[in-house]
Amino acid sequence: MPSVVVPRDTVKNGKPAPDSFLRAAELLGFAPARCLVVEDAPPGSPGRAPPAAPSSG
Repeated sequence: MPSVVVPRDTVKNGKPAPDSFLRAAELLGFAPARCLVVEDAPPGSPGRAPPAAPSSG
């Protein structure tokens, strides 16, 4: 589970606007310029855990 969660209804603009990412940086105590966002879900996707990586043995 992520250490912070920023629900869509807690920011003015959802993705693709940067509002949720900026809020997450603020909650984590980091300057946005020191953050890297990796996004792999389309806008409006329900949150869920990523699939487990296949085992190598």
